[in-house]
Amino acid sequence: MSGQTTDGTNSRGLEKALKSIGILAERLYERRSDVARSFLWSAINAGKSSVLLVDEFDHWVSVVGVIGKRYVVADSADNELLLFYSEDELLQRWCCGDRYYGIVIGG
Repeated sequence: MSGQTTDGTNSRGLEKALKSIGILAERLYERRSDVARSFLWSAINAGKSSVLLVDEFDHWVSVVGVIGKRYVVADSADNELLLFYSEDELLQRWCCGDRYYGIVIGG
């Protein structure tokens, strides 16, 4: 469905898989950290999950909520699975050069 390979799943494959099961997705590709921050905050406050391309655009994580001032992040590559990031910590991991890429899941 997503076209996953041994190298993982690219953004088009992820969006195609979501669409095939009737889930709306909204893409963010942004250079301005304040816009990326606002986009993510708005999505989470609206009850939507987001998947972010992190670690120099090498890995996907899912932001599933906020507890207090910390984002709750599901990361399959971490032994803890659920991680908690401040906004600055998450933005630092999310940024690649001067770009932020993510997909908000849900309509």
